[in-house]
Amino acid sequence: MLYFAYGSNLNILQMKKRCADSIPVARVSLKDYKLVFNHFADIIESKGDIVQGAIYEVSENDIKNLDEYEEYPDLYTKINVTVEDDLGKRYEAFVYVMVKKDIDKPEQPYYQIIVDGYKDWELAVTCLEKALEETKKIL
Repeated sequence: MLYFAYGSNLNILQMKKRCADSIPVARVSLKDYKLVFNHFADIIESKGDIVQGAIYEVSENDIKNLDEYEEYPDLYTKINVTVEDDLGKRYEAFVYVMVKKDIDKPEQPYYQIIVDGYKDWELAVTCLEKALEETKKIL
């Protein structure tokens, strides 16, 4: 099964520790969504926006570990999405989205894990910085 990561699970080292069977597959984008912070990373529907991330092949055991980490179904729920890689190839994947939508800035150590994950996947950190700045403006 494919899992779309857009937050701290982009960090390949952290993901491998949590999900031993996981296999990094591709850097991808999710159209018509936007990255936000609700203390933790979250995505919301937003026409014309794009969320950068990556997909991993995950096992049933990995999914159990992810469910526990994401506090599913209380903190995060799961939805199915279609993402696209740099060459236009589409993938069906599941993703976690927060149940409660309250804007709040992330703690620095958590944010740094995401920054490191962006570097792991060679994603533009400017998109992450934009989400943080928008969160600070609202607060």
